Amino acid sequence: MATFDINTTDVDVLNVFGAEAKGKTFLITGPSKNGIGAQAAISLASASPSLLILAGRDAAKISPICDEIKQVNPAVRVMIVQLDLASHESVRKVVESVEAITKTVDFLINNAGVMATRSFVLSEDSVESQFAINYLSHFLFTNLLLKKGVVSSSGVILNVGSIGYTMADINFEDINFQNGEKYNGWKGYGQAKSAQLLGTRGLANRLKGKDVAVLIAHPGGNLQHRPYT
Repeated sequence: MATFDINTTDVDVLNVFGAEAKGKTFLITGPSKNGIGAQAAISLASASPSLLILAGRDAAKISPICDEIKQVNPAVRVMIVQLDLASHESVRKVVESVEAITKTVDFLINNAGVMATRSFVLSEDSVESQFAINYLSHFLFTNLLLKKGVVSSSGVILNVGSIGYTMADINFEDINFQNGEKYNGWKGYGQAKSAQLLGTRGLANRLKGKDVAVLIAHPGGNLQHRPYT
């Protein structure tokens, strides 16, 4: 049995479990350069998945990741779909785009996010941006894919969480910090990650017995903040 620790690399993991990715379809949100989503996609290419779908706001910024994937494994099919998690309308459109590309997603990796934004910003749907992007839109995205049967019956849903959930509980009565008047970026981040953690647990409970694995993972320390892309 393999033993993993803080020094384990993506290559180490793929050396053990790479066969599980062969021929499978992955959908990854937030594949910006030098980020977790991009690195996951590039590394997975060596395991010969059949399709990698990269979902992000700016296709021009995602294209270089596609080039790197092709350098690792030219046989892997890569598709880009434009997704703005600050807009529920965009989320709904992207679900339609994914349906047009594939009937089955084996692994859904909800990775995109923002952290401790200094300024109070509302999403297109009038929700504080961190709560909208880190939790609410991913919740909608995942449930729409499940409702339409796109996530396979033996699939995996992985939410990239954060130990930052310990910074704040959810203020159910005032998600928007009195419309920004009492906004605190770190509390906003903690609130969003708390919601994501509880939402993941709730989804796992609802899917119990349906052979879909629902997971959440803290990506580790020493991570630099990158803007949402």
